[in-house]
Amino acid sequence: MVRFEQQDIDPELKSEMDAILSCANNTRRGLDMLGEFSLAPARHGSDHGNSLHIRAVPLSDAEECEFRFDMQLQYNKREPVRIWVERLLEAAATFRDLAQREEGSRSLRRLIEEAIAPVAGGLHPARLIAIGLKVSDVSPGYLMLADIETLGENLRMGIHRHRVDDVGVFGSELADLVADHAERKRLRCSRTSVDRSAG
Repeated sequence: MVRFEQQDIDPELKSEMDAILSCANNTRRGLDMLGEFSLAPARHGSDHGNSLHIRAVPLSDAEECEFRFDMQLQYNKREPVRIWVERLLEAAATFRDLAQREEGSRSLRRLIEEAIAPVAGGLHPARLIAIGLKVSDVSPGYLMLADIETLGENLRMGIHRHRVDDVGVFGSELADLVADHAERKRLRCSRTSVDRSAG
């Protein structure tokens, strides 16, 4: 089983997150198409932000797009748990009613799988973990997210989260991700062979 890196969460915030998840899972209504809310693992700071993502996986095999909701790891004004639960459930209901979410998810999946194909085999393969969608909190509409498992700077596997604001820019980011992963894979394999020959 792959052990993914996860953001460091201070104990007070972790306790608050657990309370939010528990309350949201106990009070949800009309969201039968989604599994339980949980934290989505990712490499620390991977989406150039400082936030945690709550996820809910669709229960239907016909749907691939995960629900996502983000919370800042540090924020100046702490809101009561019930306020976060209300926001989470409202965002999940909006996600449920978005008719175009699966079409966008399928297009994004094809783009990513084609881009990472050169590094998706052999030892330490890169792979798409999930496509997520979060309702935008700054403008009407939504934001697509892609969680891709790659080798990080420390040459360990982890999930890198990408925000897809612009498909053209994202295509360039994917090309960089593939090149970085290929180089890190080469370095890791050469280290392994040096360690074996030294042993």
